[in-house]
Amino acid sequence: MLRVLWPDRPSSATPEGGALRSAAIAPSSRVASLGARAPPSLSLLSLRAPPRRPPIPSARPLPSPRGLRRKALCVTAITRPARLSFAVQRDLTCHACGNALLLLQTGAPNYRWGCPQNCLPALDTGVPSSEPLDELRRDESGTVEFNGSHFFPPLTKSRVATAKVFMPKIRYHFIECTWGACYNSLYSNVLVPHLDSVAVLDYVLRSPVVRGEVILKDGNPAPKIFHELFGRLRGVQSPRIQQYLADTFQTPHQQAR
Repeated sequence: MLRVLWPDRPSSATPEGGALRSAAIAPSSRVASLGARAPPSLSLLSLRAPPRRPPIPSARPLPSPRGLRRKALCVTAITRPARLSFAVQRDLTCHACGNALLLLQTGAPNYRWGCPQNCLPALDTGVPSSEPLDELRRDESGTVEFNGSHFFPPLTKSRVATAKVFMPKIRYHFIECTWGACYNSLYSNVLVPHLDSVAVLDYVLRSPVVRGEVILKDGNPAPKIFHELFGRLRGVQSPRIQQYLADTFQTPHQQAR
């Protein structure tokens, strides 16, 4: 049996509302009569249990396809403790022997990237080796991804020095990045104001990250560029970078390669 309560109509004896009357009904035999007797404030629909809400789907992200890995790394929330590590999406390698370049802090006044076999002259970053560098946060893969999340303005002096030392890796990420917000953030906050090393730019343009025909000159790949990248580099503030572009890519044919 189901007992239902509803108010009586107001009367002079109960000015603020009627007393409650009750009725005991069978769920199947007297539901119709209840619907006829109940006032408008109570309907048969109110006797039904509220619909159950569907379960909230898991917030765990789906695995990204291999082709979208760069975007997934750009937007991944970094929650692990900060540790000093500079392994990223693509290693810097020697153009002659293919060995990974090492970051050198001694033997010269500036930070340099050098081949352990000394195949080619070390890559001078232009940053004094006495300058302290920031410890950048690791991403979920356990490495440091040099994306736009590390370089929000205003940049401290140590963060600018870190960006210049690791500018080759930032340039690698910039060229391969497929997420517009990260791409534009790196361009506006890092490349335009702080890319001033011709040696760094020349190294990147000779590397496999810039796709195209490889032309060897004295055993070293010639620099390559494509139209969009050339247009972006034209916005860099450094006069030395602009002079390098004018000297290296003189004709429209060379600029569009």
